[in-house]
Amino acid sequence: SLQLVQNTAARILTRSKKYEHITPVLASLHWLPIKYRADYKVLLLTFKAVNGLAPLYLTEMIAPYKPT
Repeated sequence: SLQLVQNTAARILTRSKKYEHITPVLASLHWLPIKYRADYKVLLLTFKAVNGLAPLYLTEMIAPYKPT
């Protein structure tokens, strides 16, 4: 999985051992785990689209909620 690839890359970059916990290693690199990174990216793009900071094609896909 992508998480295993990220963990391996983090261990190579920090020269960490395989038996060390990966969470502090990722934190030292300021890397989010894959599942949280995906959520973060979606939320960031949504925020930018709502606030007119994203490309127009994304901004046009977002419509504000208007209760009836």
